[in-house]
Amino acid sequence: MLARCTRVSVSANVYLRLPGHKDEVEYEDGDEDETGHHLNIWDVDIDSHVNKDKLLNCLTSQDAASQIFLKRELGVPIKVTVEPGDLVLLCAQRPHSVAGFEEEGALRISYQTFISYSGLGQNLVIDS
Repeated sequence: MLARCTRVSVSANVYLRLPGHKDEVEYEDGDEDETGHHLNIWDVDIDSHVNKDKLLNCLTSQDAASQIFLKRELGVPIKVTVEPGDLVLLCAQRPHSVAGFEEEGALRISYQTFISYSGLGQNLVIDS
């Protein structure tokens, strides 16, 4: 698939610290979703959406109304569990979010950069 693309931007995230990491606390059944240990990714075919223009506009916006619309329109995400030390690479244009957490003083620390692919025979470029 990448061979056909002219330019692809990939988000590269290394998780360094997560709130309430499982090595530090014991979960009761079902509590893991509230700890900030997962990444939500939506498997979306934008061409299949009736309201494609509004969807595309909301994907590039950070305001609350757009985020509410996206959550309603996109449906249930795929949840990817992450641990400290994990590297996650994903298409930067794919809708995604991290799980929130409510622990006072809790921190999620990650390092992020972008990697660009411009075609066969071209070097990968780490964007700064």
